[in-house]
Amino acid sequence: MFALVDANNMYVSCERVFQPRLCGRPVVVLSSNDGACIARSNEAKDLGVRMAQPWFQVRHLERSAGLLAVSANFELYGDMSSRMMAVVARFAPRQEVYSIDESFLDFDGVRGDLVGIGRNLRATVLMETGLPTSVGFGPTKTLAKLANHIAKTADRKPGSYTGHLAQVCNLVTLSEADRLKAFAATEVGNVWGVGRKIGARLVEGGVRTVLDLVRCDVATLRKQFSVVLEKTVLELRGTSCLSIDEALFAATVAGILSDPQGWQTADGVRFVPVSPAQIAAGAGVDVRVTLATPTLTGKLCGPLNVTAANVSCWWGGRAVLNLHRWVRGSATYGTDLTSYRTYLVNHEVGHGLGHRHVSCPAPGRPAPRRSGRPTARPRWSW
Repeated sequence: MFALVDANNMYVSCERVFQPRLCGRPVVVLSSNDGACIARSNEAKDLGVRMAQPWFQVRHLERSAGLLAVSANFELYGDMSSRMMAVVARFAPRQEVYSIDESFLDFDGVRGDLVGIGRNLRATVLMETGLPTSVGFGPTKTLAKLANHIAKTADRKPGSYTGHLAQVCNLVTLSEADRLKAFAATEVGNVWGVGRKIGARLVEGGVRTVLDLVRCDVATLRKQFSVVLEKTVLELRGTSCLSIDEALFAATVAGILSDPQGWQTADGVRFVPVSPAQIAAGAGVDVRVTLATPTLTGKLCGPLNVTAANVSCWWGGRAVLNLHRWVRGSATYGTDLTSYRTYLVNHEVGHGLGHRHVSCPAPGRPAPRRSGRPTARPRWSW
């Protein structure tokens, strides 16, 4: 059994913790150059403000609707995320941090009322950090993500789902009729991994809701789309198809690339995850991150004459991470595997952003800060 815990409107909620005057008012958080809206409160969403919409297009709402705008404070968001994840981790034997505001929990073997545990989790996170959250439970990660969407939507838009599903939703405890009713009320584009392009193709083919998707023939979907969409449907039916190791690797890389202290802030870029299903549908990718055995690493990095068993590289639009080093780490970092993996991902992706090796100024001195302001918005895949 999995749970997906997600902070509601993360950046706006962080600002409201320290600026209570923002509570209950339409608020947007602007990008590092104040050019676009990268987070919106529910009130701002109700005004029609879209994600990533340029600020100049909605600035008139300051006067007409009382819209408030604040500049992003990524250091604050990173600190609040760490606090939230530390609290969330206390509620389950295993945690996988998926992004700055999302975390999977593995409740395998945990007994008791999971909805009650979820409500206690929400209350504890709110009390200790001030952040509101939504919690979704499901036997697969895709169903847990879907349950989280239902919990959040039912809370924000009363009447969209049955009221008792708001804030905390456990799809397993629903009757078959109630579960199918919830599936029928959810647009297919809200399924984790479907995305806009695949969703549009599905809708064009008459698959408009999650219920429609669940009832599709998986062999036909695999033929028309990809094996990834087939696995998504199987997950929606309750069969777990996402390997914990694969999912954990993807989640770890996503967390590193989205960290406020990483390249997004240093270089003014934004990493947008692209799922295998989206790639199969024709989505472009700027950066690929691959975990490879030493032998495969040698082949992928062959043009660089990489032969050592512990070398990783950047080559051909791909950060190739050596499995040997990913598992064992480095003597320099000792037992701190988390810090080493953070270094490894940032190092190789940094090459992809155009950075070369820089020497340390002197023993014991801080490493040089990277400079440069590429304008690209990399899309990465695993």
